[in-house]
Amino acid sequence: MQFIKDDININFIGFRKKAYVLSFVLIALTVLLLIYRGGLRLGVDFSGGILIQVMMANPHPTSDIIDALPDSLKDSIVQEFGEKDRNEYLIRVQNPGIESEGLGEQVVNALTDKFGEPIELRSFDMVGPKVGSDLRDKASLAILYSILLIVIYISGRFELQWTKSIIMTVALVFVIFIASKLGVSKVWLSIIALIATLILLWVLNLRYALGAVVALVHDVVITLGAFALTNREASLTVVAALLTIIGYSLNDTIVIFD
Repeated sequence: MQFIKDDININFIGFRKKAYVLSFVLIALTVLLLIYRGGLRLGVDFSGGILIQVMMANPHPTSDIIDALPDSLKDSIVQEFGEKDRNEYLIRVQNPGIESEGLGEQVVNALTDKFGEPIELRSFDMVGPKVGSDLRDKASLAILYSILLIVIYISGRFELQWTKSIIMTVALVFVIFIASKLGVSKVWLSIIALIATLILLWVLNLRYALGAVVALVHDVVITLGAFALTNREASLTVVAALLTIIGYSLNDTIVIFD
């Protein structure tokens, strides 16, 4: 069975203006949504805290599970996890001063007493606030550096502008150095460096690299918008997914450039 006919002719260029408008609207909505929500909802990997995963014999409303927890855990966030029939739940402990030793067993015992069924402790993860902050900074820099290296490669590979690439690299290093000396956070440092990259690409007339970076930013920002819209947590797994998106986006760009 052939779904795409041999004589098919889709005028992609003819739809470019509509695509521009759609992309602009999606990016604008993403920015507004991130501002409204105060950024992404950070997972334990970045914000620090305790994450407890349990599996129960029967399904229960998350509100009932919260009611069954000890008083020190009443402000925890409980959400369903995995497939419906597995009855797994994630309990994110919000109390930063709680003692972690034996906490998993306390949760299991409290749920067992409440529901009278076997409870399995699947995982118990704890990340300190300092570690979470360091991971957040390193994740931001990982995405930034991957984009910068891509810019250098594309400028040299497709435009043979290695000299301009070196000039841009030196300028960006200088911008990053000054911003870091001013005490700018790593997240804002990444944003500033990205904006500086776009400006330098425009000034140096590195059109191929500029197009690649715009495509990367477009894909990543809209993906972040989807996370902000659904209010899903951003974790190290999400960072790995974003880096994967960057890789596939670059692959598509290189195919088009070739």
